[in-house]
Amino acid sequence: MANELITIPQETIDALDLAAQNGKMAGLELAPFKRSVMIAAAVNQLRQILTGPVLHQFMLLKDTAVGFLTDKGNYSEQIIRDALIEACIAGVYPVGNQFNIISGRCYITKEGFHQLLKDKEGLRYNITPDIPQMDPANKKATVSMKIQWEYRGEAHSETIPFVVRLNAGMGEDAAIGKATRKARAWLYQVITGIEIGDGDVEELAEDPNTITIEKKEKPTLRKLVPKAKIDYEDEIKQAEDVDKLRMIYAAMTQDPDVTEERREELKAKCTKRKEEINGGNK
Repeated sequence: MANELITIPQETIDALDLAAQNGKMAGLELAPFKRSVMIAAAVNQLRQILTGPVLHQFMLLKDTAVGFLTDKGNYSEQIIRDALIEACIAGVYPVGNQFNIISGRCYITKEGFHQLLKDKEGLRYNITPDIPQMDPANKKATVSMKIQWEYRGEAHSETIPFVVRLNAGMGEDAAIGKATRKARAWLYQVITGIEIGDGDVEELAEDPNTITIEKKEKPTLRKLVPKAKIDYEDEIKQAEDVDKLRMIYAAMTQDPDVTEERREELKAKCTKRKEEINGGNK
């Protein structure tokens, strides 16, 4: 295996990193068609590179403790390649069980969401579980998770009950582990405005795209700014980086008090401010 690894040229590895980075940067693009073209280009580049001996190296990581897991072992190399590409563009990689392949698709794991949150510059967070309320009859548990985070100098706290499915023999530790993944997924969505379906190979009976919240409306990004202080136009003007601008954009698109006409106006201002920010970084 060592001889095979060193036969992959460094320029090939660099090309993989560049294509994956381009795919991740596309997620910050506000213009929908430009974003789509950038993602398509990144996927096409990665598909061209991930062939032959290069793809074989990643195939060796399938269903291993140091790599990634699947719900069955007979996926074709093309399916695994595309799941790997989806994972890399999302920001996770085929080591440390950061993603699983379920029903032929990539799903981010608890470890993967930890990596995504760790990579967010300026973010500090802590997630504290309560004692799980077990329901063995229905094979589920409810775990209240206290989520505290500080992002760009602003501190926030939410306590959310997550419902998780349990397989036979699973106890409180497993329930807390599954709830932790859901809590990290929730926080990542709040911080970035990006919703990523979460799942793992132990939850085949559960829709992995669903994060269940019991008896409480799911908080939106609108909570990041107190209701009385919301002024999206002013927030857009004061945004100092694209990350902040993207969060404001996601917040106003979810705000039921913002009309469709007003959304279009704010979207145009977001695009203009993004150009100003990028111009200043040149």
